[in-house]
Amino acid sequence: MMGRGLAAAALAALLAGCAAAQSGSPEGWFAAHNGVPPRESGRVSVCHGFGCHLKTAVGFSEADFRQMRRLVGTGGPAAEREGIRRMIAWAERRVAPVVGSQDDHPGLDIGLGHAGQAGQMDCID
Repeated sequence: MMGRGLAAAALAALLAGCAAAQSGSPEGWFAAHNGVPPRESGRVSVCHGFGCHLKTAVGFSEADFRQMRRLVGTGGPAAEREGIRRMIAWAERRVAPVVGSQDDHPGLDIGLGHAGQAGQMDCID
């Protein structure tokens, strides 16, 4: 069973994973985007406001970590990918009330008129 620290590390790695591929390391990505790497077990800084203009610290409880473990589950590579997809979708819903992203306008269909506004997210966030 995954411990709380390991689950926090996995969450942080998932959140920074695609960006790290672009800059060589999660630390490099955070530095290049004025980001805040996770420093405390169970807490991450969630970027929003387009281009990580705003950062809000969000804490995850022991119940949150249990839910993430249930969602990821076990199995082969395909099952793991599906579990990670479910866990990321759940994490986005979990942080939405804290950062205000439940009312995020999708894509750039609306233009950049919402850039800098709390809760609005682009692919960098």
